[in-house]
Amino acid sequence: MATTTDTETVDDSTTHNNILERAFQTARYNEIVTVTLEDGVTEVSLVPCLDETNGNVQWNPLPLPDTNSSSVDDDGSDNNESFRIGVRRHLQTKRWIFPMLNDTVRNDLYQKAIDRAVTYLSGSQSEDTMWHVWDVGTGTGLLGMMAATAIRKNDRPDTDVQRSRDGGVKVVRAFEMSAPMAMVARQTVRDNHLADRVHVHNAHSAQIAPLHATRDATDRMPGGDDIDDVSTRTPSVLLCVSELLEDGLLGEGWLPAIRDVWNRHWSPQSHHHCHHMKKAIIIPQQARVYAQAVTADNDWISMYYPPTRQHGNATSMSLTLDAQGTSLVDMPVVRIPLHARTLLHTPVDPNDCTRRPPALRVLSDPFKALDISVQRDIIPGPEGQACTLLVPVTHSGTVHGFLVWWELDLWTAHDNDDDTLTYSTSPHTGMAWQDHWHVVLHVLRDTQKVQKGETMTVQASHDDTAITLLPIISAPAPPPSKRIRTEPNSGHHALITPSRALQLNDTARASFLDQAITHALSVKGPDQLVLDVSDFSWCAIVAARQGATQVVSLEASSSNTSLPHTTARVAQLGNQLPRAPHGRFEILQAHAEQLTISALGDVPADIVVAEPYYELLENWHLEEAINYYNLVRALRRTKLITPDACVIPSICRVMGCAIQSDQLRSAYRACGDEKGKIHGLDHQYVNAIGADFHQYNLNLPMWQYEYQMLSAPSESR
Repeated sequence: MATTTDTETVDDSTTHNNILERAFQTARYNEIVTVTLEDGVTEVSLVPCLDETNGNVQWNPLPLPDTNSSSVDDDGSDNNESFRIGVRRHLQTKRWIFPMLNDTVRNDLYQKAIDRAVTYLSGSQSEDTMWHVWDVGTGTGLLGMMAATAIRKNDRPDTDVQRSRDGGVKVVRAFEMSAPMAMVARQTVRDNHLADRVHVHNAHSAQIAPLHATRDATDRMPGGDDIDDVSTRTPSVLLCVSELLEDGLLGEGWLPAIRDVWNRHWSPQSHHHCHHMKKAIIIPQQARVYAQAVTADNDWISMYYPPTRQHGNATSMSLTLDAQGTSLVDMPVVRIPLHARTLLHTPVDPNDCTRRPPALRVLSDPFKALDISVQRDIIPGPEGQACTLLVPVTHSGTVHGFLVWWELDLWTAHDNDDDTLTYSTSPHTGMAWQDHWHVVLHVLRDTQKVQKGETMTVQASHDDTAITLLPIISAPAPPPSKRIRTEPNSGHHALITPSRALQLNDTARASFLDQAITHALSVKGPDQLVLDVSDFSWCAIVAARQGATQVVSLEASSSNTSLPHTTARVAQLGNQLPRAPHGRFEILQAHAEQLTISALGDVPADIVVAEPYYELLENWHLEEAINYYNLVRALRRTKLITPDACVIPSICRVMGCAIQSDQLRSAYRACGDEKGKIHGLDHQYVNAIGADFHQYNLNLPMWQYEYQMLSAPSESR
C-alpha cells in the first residue's frame, strides 16, 4: 500500500500559518506533511492526531533532533526520546515498511544483484577508480549499505577510504525525501560503521544539480552535507540502486527518477568520455507486466463503482452530480490492490461470508501486457507506451476486470553470467507470501461477455504513474503477429475513492441509517434543526428527502479537495434540495470549533446525524467512530445541540477477538534475524522504535488473510 508526503515552501508574501494550513489540507491520516520555512532550510514535519477536545484532526510537530544540541552523541547517534517517539509515529503511518524489510526473497535478490554489479564493474578497474553510487529512495539505508559493503569486499587490501577520496571516490550517496526516514537511515548507517562510505541526504535525487556542473568549496548537497569530498573528475563506474516500486509498479515515481538519472547525470553529453557510460548499471533493470481476465459470479467487484441511486426503507436519494445522472466516478477502470492468491485459490465458505468475499474465476490464461525497461535510450518517456493485444478466452463468463502483476529483473545476463535475478508478484508462483507488493485488480466500468474459444482484444498502456488494461469491445482485431500503438487513457474523473464507493454500496448500512433518521424525525418533528456532522452530507440529504425542513451539514473536508463541491452538486443538482418553498438546506465549510450558534440560526440542533464518514480519516473506521464521539461531546459542551438531542448513531460498539496468523506474524514482526540483522546489516534501531505494532492500529482487510480465531468476539461501549 503506497503513501505520500506533501511539501510546501513559505515565501515572503505568505504567512507561516497559511502555508501550514495549505500543506496539510489535502493530506490523509496515514500521511506526514513536511513544510520548508522561509529560510529555505528549516523543515517542519507534522503528524495527524485526533483532537479529543474539539473533534476532527490536529497536526502536531514531529520532533527532530538538533544536530548542534546535546541530544546527539559524539558519534552522531540520537538519544532524544521525543525524537524516537516522533519517528515511531512516522513509521506507524507507513505500515509497508516492516513487511518490505521482512521480505527475505526481495532482500536476497537485491543483495545478489548488487554483489554481481559491483563485481562486474570492478573487474577492469584500478585501485583509484572513481565510483559514483546512488541509492534513490533509501528508506532505512539497506540497499546503499549493501552496495558499500560489496564495494569494500572488492577493494584491494592496501586501499583505504581516504585514498579513495583522494583519487577514486567510493562513497554511496543515499537519497530519502522523508526527513524522519532520513534520520532513521543515518542512525542505521552509523550503527553499521558505514558512515564514512554511505552519506544520507534528505532530498530527492531530482533536486540536486547535474553531476558535471561546476562546484566550488561552498557547495552543499541537499540535506546539509558537504560535497567537497566529491571529485570533479568524470566517474568511470556508475551504479544506481533503487526500490521506488509499489503494488501497481509505477506509482512511486520509478520511471521519472531513473529517467532523470540518465538525462541529467549520466547522459553522454554530461561527461567528456562517453565510453565511461558503458560501465553504468541500474538496479533493477527492467520489468514485465502480466494480466489475466477474471469474473466474479455475483458481481461483487462492481461495487467499487458508486451507485447512482440509493433506496432506503422510507425514501430514495440520488448519488449523482446532476439530474442527468452524472456519476461520481467516470473512470473506465479503478485499481484495487489485494491478495489475489487468497481469492483465486481459497475456497469460499458460504457460512462465513463475513470473512471471505466471493472468489474470482479466471477467464483467460496469464498474458504479458507490457515490457518496461529503464536502460539508457529505451526507458519510456513521460507519455509512456501503449499496445493492443489478442487474448484467447479459456472460460465463458463476464469479464469484470483484470488481475495485473509484474516481474522485475534486478540483474540480467552480463558476459559469462547467464543467471537472471527476477522477483515476481504473480499470484500463481510459489514465491513466499509477503504483504507490501500486491496484485492489482483492474475493475472495469464496462464489462464484456465472452465465450470460450473467442479472442478478446485488450489495450495495455502506461504513463509515468499507472498501468491500465481495458478491453476494446467494438474495435476490429489487429493482425495476430502485430502490436499496434495507441494513446494511453486519460481525461476521466474520480471524485470518490473505490473504498468509499464500496461503503456507499453497503445497502444494509444505508438501510439502518435511513430507519434511524425516519424514527428521529417522527419523534422530534420535521421542523426541528437537523445537524449532520459527517463529511459528504449523506445523512443530511436523507433527512431532507424525508421531509426535514431545517437541515445544516458541517463539511470539515478541505476546500482544496473536490468533496465540498461534489457534496453541494449531489444535494442541489442531484436531489434538488431544498425542496420546501421556505425550507433550509445549508452546507457549512467549517470545523466544529469554528461553529457558532448564529451560524445555526440562533437555534441549537435537536437532531444530530452522521454516517460517520470523514475524508481525512477514510478507511480508518475506528478513528472515524472516535472522532464522531469527540465531535458530539464538543457540541454538547458548547451548547450547540440541545441537552436531549437525538444523536444518530447513539452507541459505538468496538468488537475484538484474539487471532493467530502466521502470515501477519511473518510480515509485521521485528525485521531481520534474531539479532535484528538483514544480510549482516544491523537494523536494531529500526526495530527499537518501530516494531511495536501491538501498540497501535493496523488497518487491514482481514478477509484477504489466513487466520484462526482464538477467542469469541468481545464487545465494549
